[in-house]
Amino acid sequence: MKQLLCFGDSNTWGLIPNTKQRYSWGVRWTSILQEKLNSHEVRVIEEGLCGRTTIYDDAYRQNRNGLESLPEILESSYPIDAAVIMLGTNDCKSYYKSNPYKIAKGIGLCVDELTKYISPEKILIVSPIFLGNDVWKKEFDPEFDTQSVETAKNLFPEYKKIASSRGANIISAADYVQPSDADQEHLTKESHKILADVIFNTLVSSKIVLMKCKKLIQVFQEQTPLIFYSHGYNLTVDVEPAHQMEKVLYAVDELTRLIGAAFRMRPSKSTSDFEVKSLKKKFKDKKFAAGCSRDVIKFGAQLLEWDLDKLFEQTIIAMRSCEDGVKSELETLNIEL
Repeated sequence: MKQLLCFGDSNTWGLIPNTKQRYSWGVRWTSILQEKLNSHEVRVIEEGLCGRTTIYDDAYRQNRNGLESLPEILESSYPIDAAVIMLGTNDCKSYYKSNPYKIAKGIGLCVDELTKYISPEKILIVSPIFLGNDVWKKEFDPEFDTQSVETAKNLFPEYKKIASSRGANIISAADYVQPSDADQEHLTKESHKILADVIFNTLVSSKIVLMKCKKLIQVFQEQTPLIFYSHGYNLTVDVEPAHQMEKVLYAVDELTRLIGAAFRMRPSKSTSDFEVKSLKKKFKDKKFAAGCSRDVIKFGAQLLEWDLDKLFEQTIIAMRSCEDGVKSELETLNIEL
């Protein structure tokens, strides 16, 4: 069982906007992430704390300095195999008189502490969400001011420099979710779900978490004949895919061929830098890989009750996760990909 540390502030703890209450299990992003990782034998260690900063001491609340808290947490939770760190929002409070450069330096020190136990490539820095434009008002959180709003908007470029210098991975939460209107600062339950999906996909695509195939093996052992029969539904047989795995295999059969044709034209010849928007362009170009049936792909997505974007994204992530292994196996067989 691998262990993943999720280290952050109130948006990692799961504070319900405009309350002092916590979202329940199954709602906060760390718990959704845990449910996604159960089948991959990964345990999430939830370490969110309201008011936590990167390096600053809160004059009104003790033990909010993230850098000072990390050594004890890392030691007590040992061994830790990977980490997600999302801090910086509280550092934007007016009384810290900080700026994006200083806050990023604080994140860098926290990452340095993490690397005493974890390889940098197994660390995901999440630059936090923006603050609402009115967060500083009396009815919300006057610990912030108008400059705080601007500071929060400019964290990601500085965080990106830190990630690059340490060899860590990074995403910006603000690219996907925004604070609630209720308090201009905390995530809604819908945003928790979105963030969990984004972080999970990043963990897999960056190989911070390696996917396990126990469920896949079990399905193949139990339903191998039906899986292969339904694979050719409406093409060679009339056995309709019923099990989720049957539907997935049906949907990705033509799609993986299309993706394979597309990424081989790229300089990298890899899925590592191949994105959904590039695939959508190739999908719309019916002259490209004309032998790959777009209708089958569309019907596969319909069977799964997924939109095409989700099918594209999940398929690319899956291909990335096993690309190195496939290449290695082919090399042993002297077969060129």
